[in-house]
Amino acid sequence: MSELRAGLLGCGTMGRTHAESLKQVEDMSMVAFCDRLPERAESFLDEFGGAYATDDPARLLADK
Repeated sequence: MSELRAGLLGCGTMGRTHAESLKQVEDMSMVAFCDRLPERAESFLDEFGGAYATDDPARLLADK
């Protein structure tokens, strides 16, 4: 199976639930976190790993 990659848009309570769930998926790799509050996205990046955090949804959505 090929690796799955995910980006998370919204790093609040539900975002945490989604990130924790995605962490359980075999071959899943978290890539990016986006939130209107940059410090939230950075916090998720620190906790869950990934390539980057941003407050720009267009950047996340444009990422292949």
